[in-house]
Amino acid sequence: YLLYGSHSILEHKGLQIRIPQTFVLATDAYDDFMLQNDLSEFAMQCQNDEEIIKRFLQAKLPGSVSSALNVILDHFNEPIAVRSSSLLEDNMLHPFAGIYGTVMLANDSDDKEKRLYDLERSIKYVYATTFFRNAKAYIANTVRDMYEEKMAVIIQLLVGQRYGDKFYPNFSGVAQSY
Repeated sequence: YLLYGSHSILEHKGLQIRIPQTFVLATDAYDDFMLQNDLSEFAMQCQNDEEIIKRFLQAKLPGSVSSALNVILDHFNEPIAVRSSSLLEDNMLHPFAGIYGTVMLANDSDDKEKRLYDLERSIKYVYATTFFRNAKAYIANTVRDMYEEKMAVIIQLLVGQRYGDKFYPNFSGVAQSY
């Protein structure tokens, strides 16, 4: 399920660009989650975002996913972003940038079980956003089919500075190409 991506620093015209350490929870984890919790038909039919969130948060991630997330938490004890990375997001004609959810986690608790709980909830929330009304409406206006969509999740360290007990990211936003 888990793919590891290392961090690196690139330089462009004298500007250093840091690519933060990244892990990817592949689409097979999403497939197993949906199947194990019998969520597909419910999620396709439901038009209530709050009900979708509720059902997804009550569902269980596969045990091997939780084990993989424990490995991530061994490496990350700093703020992280839990981001969507779907099959349709980078479609050239209908990019989905900003359609699905992202969750920022402080990830600073001394209790690793709490950090795991927060990370698991964040992943399930990102999965749920695949089926929100605005995502379904957006897909309906393309030549794509909702059944084609698969969601991976990117878990990435935030790049920024800590000032006292606060953390400020260096940059934030959504980019969409045309």
